[in-house]
Amino acid sequence: MGDTSSIIYRPIGRHEHKQVLDLWSSVFKLGQGYFERYFTVDASPCYQEGDTLGAWYDEQLVSTVHIRRIIIRSRDNDGEYLCAAISNVATLEEYRERGFSRQLLRMAVDKMEHS
Repeated sequence: MGDTSSIIYRPIGRHEHKQVLDLWSSVFKLGQGYFERYFTVDASPCYQEGDTLGAWYDEQLVSTVHIRRIIIRSRDNDGEYLCAAISNVATLEEYRERGFSRQLLRMAVDKMEHS
């Protein structure tokens, strides 16, 4: 891989979910049925489009970070709190050690702090 200045970092649209599922399956070596739940209320009860962030190089998705929005109930006061967790940090092997996940993680933390 040559010049990385053409990397585009942005939220993943609904129409791009298949590309994300393919990347996760490739990196984690699990069947796609496992990952599809991350785009539903099963794994992310408060999922919003754009909660998966991606790095694109030459129109290919090469790295992702997924934000899981979950509701946690307090044992102390039975209150419910919206929390966020980061999951499925994945980069194709040939694109690793170039800071793509680092940048996506920064974007994810910023998004979580402001939403």
